[in-house]
Amino acid sequence: MNEELLEQIRLSLPPYLSAESKRALLEQLLRYPQNTNYYGTIPGETEPVQGDAWQGLEFLEFTTAQRQSVVGLIVSNSCDITAENDPDSDQCLLFAPILDMHLFARALRDAGKTEQAIDDTLNGIRKQEIHRLLYLPPGPGIEGESVVPLDRIQSQPLNSINTAKVRRLFTLNQYGWYVLLIKLSIHFTRMQEKLERQPITTPAA
Repeated sequence: MNEELLEQIRLSLPPYLSAESKRALLEQLLRYPQNTNYYGTIPGETEPVQGDAWQGLEFLEFTTAQRQSVVGLIVSNSCDITAENDPDSDQCLLFAPILDMHLFARALRDAGKTEQAIDDTLNGIRKQEIHRLLYLPPGPGIEGESVVPLDRIQSQPLNSINTAKVRRLFTLNQYGWYVLLIKLSIHFTRMQEKLERQPITTPAA
């Protein structure tokens, strides 16, 4: 990693972190993507925050129009959905489903992929090389390897969430949250799309 990139990473670290926490986060980021120590806690936090996994969210399957209760990774910005900020009555929670890696591999197999292609895909997922897929290692609340398809993000009205039926399974630590932000940034905001967008020109009168 060159010094210029290293300095950019240092400047992007959260200013509210202590010097010790910044140093620890920087050390973890320098070991990305091999470092998969993604999980932690936020003491005293009871509301959903970005990077949480919550069980009991409602996912609408496009092909069948059926709703199903799923485990979802919160994608919404934490400030937008906290009760303290009094969100609007039509405010929605954005989340992506968390899929078991073995079931994901089975879907690839059912789609006719070769075993070599499946192995290559799973290895790419583990290395965080596939932009639309976030890899999650086994951890609290999830027994095996999992994958989060960032192109399947859905919204659910905040006021429709039954607090008696949802529960937090895990929270990403500072490093895991940064990995999520990296993946979201690459998936949604790539500037190198190689399209030259021209202004609309009006013919001369």
